[in-house]
Amino acid sequence: MRGTISATLTPEAYTVYEIHAKKRAASEFISRAMVESEARENLLKALSIQRDIYRARSGAFKRLAEEIDANIYQDPKVIMKQINRIFKKHPFYGEEQSTLEEF
Repeated sequence: MRGTISATLTPEAYTVYEIHAKKRAASEFISRAMVESEARENLLKALSIQRDIYRARSGAFKRLAEEIDANIYQDPKVIMKQINRIFKKHPFYGEEQSTLEEF
């Protein structure tokens, strides 16, 4: 479905609009720009979520390393249990991919 909009353009946007209006492609350009802008915004949201996931994961490993250095964990089995806990809480699959698909 096609729609007609009324918009007030910034001077910079109007300069670009005039270029495309001469080619009689301004409507197509505006439509494409709006869709691409929305896609970029969604990708930025997904990347922000992924960044937060990576920060949480790396923070958990950093804390574990500090606890190992402080001799809180010495037994390799206990250390492995803590590593598995981190992987379970912050898996390397799933959330990152789903955010890209969701947005």
